Amino acid sequence: MLWAAENTREFIKRNYKDKSIKWWQAYQGAITTAIYIVILTFSFVVIIYMMRGIVKDLGVVSGTIAEAVKTSCSNAFDSGVVTG
Repeated sequence: MLWAAENTREFIKRNYKDKSIKWWQAYQGAITTAIYIVILTFSFVVIIYMMRGIVKDLGVVSGTIAEAVKTSCSNAFDSGVVTG
């Protein structure tokens, strides 16, 4: 009986335990996909945050340009020069 138990243990070890794979190897594709999704989400959040700042700065710049054009046009008409 002892011999049968020892042979059974060796049989299981030789045929099953040594060929088993780790859990992370079984789910390697799913883990990699999840990591990619997290990285891409973080990247998009950073890009959107930076674009919000750029759009806000462009609003200030376009307002300044509009004021400069308005001022220069009103000065041209006040000088007595008639176009057209």
